[in-house]
Amino acid sequence: MRRVAQLALMSVVAVAAAWMSFSALTGLARLAHIWPPYLLPVAVDAYAVAATVTWLASPKGTAVRRWSAANSLGAILTSIAGNSAYHGLTEAGVEHLSWVLAAAVAAVAPLALWLVIHLHGLVTASNPPGVARTGPETYRLPGTAPAQTTPAIPKPTQPRTHRKPTSPTGKTAAARTHAAAELAAGRALTGGQLARQFAIDPSLGRRIMRELATATNGNRAHTDGHAQ
Repeated sequence: MRRVAQLALMSVVAVAAAWMSFSALTGLARLAHIWPPYLLPVAVDAYAVAATVTWLASPKGTAVRRWSAANSLGAILTSIAGNSAYHGLTEAGVEHLSWVLAAAVAAVAPLALWLVIHLHGLVTASNPPGVARTGPETYRLPGTAPAQTTPAIPKPTQPRTHRKPTSPTGKTAAARTHAAAELAAGRALTGGQLARQFAIDPSLGRRIMRELATATNGNRAHTDGHAQ
């Protein structure tokens, strides 16, 4: 019951705020002679919501999270500026904006279009199409069954020997070879697991998994094209 009340109150606040902002930004669009005027609040406030949702749903430290966070704050500040400008101008009795202000308001639409296309590109790149994700940063090739995870078996301890440390390049190549073999066998593997196993940076492990998944999809599409 408490959760229902919380959701109801949050919905009331969201509807009220969206309605008032919609009214103010629509009025500002009319002053700038933008038609249809009701699309201006959609371009600003709806994008603020989309960027915020993407921000909160994206893994930490990713380009998607950084870009969506900046866009969320920028869209909110733009909405605040537009609401304040409209009420201030109408209170001052302004019925028509100067060409400078009208041009600034008109620039919002193409700017929002560019921002949302860039955001879509980042989201698509972080989750390649045709690759099933069985968990955070876990990829599985199409047509393969999800692998059963088994508890790790501790390895017997061995006497320490002085070995020549593996170079970063050698670790990367070994990690890439191991990941390719695991994907080909239909076993699930995360970028974090790959990074821990080969003592490489977690971001490098995730990048290797994404590159292998994308390359495998391209090879599959090329083979299907020749078969036809």
